[in-house]
Amino acid sequence: ERILGAPRWLELQSVHFHLVAAARNSALHRRLTLAALEFIAQVRDRHGVQVPCLDVGGGFGVPTSGVMSRGAYAMQRLFTVPGRPPDPADHVSFEDYLRDLVATVREFVARRGIEAPTMIIEPGRVITSRAEILVSRVHTIKRNRSEPHFALTDAGRVLIAYPCDYEYHQIFVANRMRAPLQERYNLMGRLCTTADWLARNRLLPSLSEGDTIAVMDAGAYFSSYASNFAF
Repeated sequence: ERILGAPRWLELQSVHFHLVAAARNSALHRRLTLAALEFIAQVRDRHGVQVPCLDVGGGFGVPTSGVMSRGAYAMQRLFTVPGRPPDPADHVSFEDYLRDLVATVREFVARRGIEAPTMIIEPGRVITSRAEILVSRVHTIKRNRSEPHFALTDAGRVLIAYPCDYEYHQIFVANRMRAPLQERYNLMGRLCTTADWLARNRLLPSLSEGDTIAVMDAGAYFSSYASNFAF
């Protein structure tokens, strides 16, 4: 009402919602899309105005990485228990997302008799996440009497890998992909602080200086969270 009451300065163009979690199916997007469409219908019914666009923002998950649950995050931070890798089979494709959203919109506008808004989709993570791999070198190994040992790398969460704090990302020893998993390591960054870790208590092949560590699905938020501190 405030927007419509100030036509000289404001123009109602879109209804927008955004999910912050990495959803693995379209159920929540469909539910929120229906809520947004109901709001658009109410604007039409009460004010005679058709909202031109519906912006469905964010939250589309990636099959091979995922945001940890609150419980898994607490276990990692308090007891260094690694999160579980997501099951790619428990994930719908982005094409299926789009089909579900289009079907939801078509059914609603036919039932309520409103004009279908132009759909805007923001699938940034789906597009970029698997497009990049973070590659780092192991510079020093500090072995403890009991595992986990410490491996110092170039890539810690303070400098570049902050999403590893709350997301699960698969990590490989890229120069020895077929090596058996043997020992648990805390992969640390280059800064002189225990906060600069890459992964903790992660089962990996026995590491040596010069090994190459590859963190998968690093295209979303790694670079945007990066810091130039100590570079």
